[in-house]
Amino acid sequence: MEFHTNHTSALSVLEYQNLLEYVDGIIEKLPLSRRKIFIMSKKDGLKNAEIAKLLNISEQTVKNQLVSAMKFLRSEAAKSNGELGFLFFLLFYRL
Repeated sequence: MEFHTNHTSALSVLEYQNLLEYVDGIIEKLPLSRRKIFIMSKKDGLKNAEIAKLLNISEQTVKNQLVSAMKFLRSEAAKSNGELGFLFFLLFYRL
């Protein structure tokens, strides 16, 4: 029984790592400025106003870039991984 649990756990870790690599690959496809805003927001946890101030752009530009990024990411996730890919974004990128 313990062997099965360890095997399942190791498989889950491997699947999680593969999913992280998959998502990072999709994020890398974003245009540089959009990717930077997305990472600052979703990975670094900065608020839109903070990002706007740091990048010397309007808060509306930040919002527009995030909306465009999410549309692209959802589309890419649906192509390869369906709902699982989008679920990952919901869980780990605080959408």
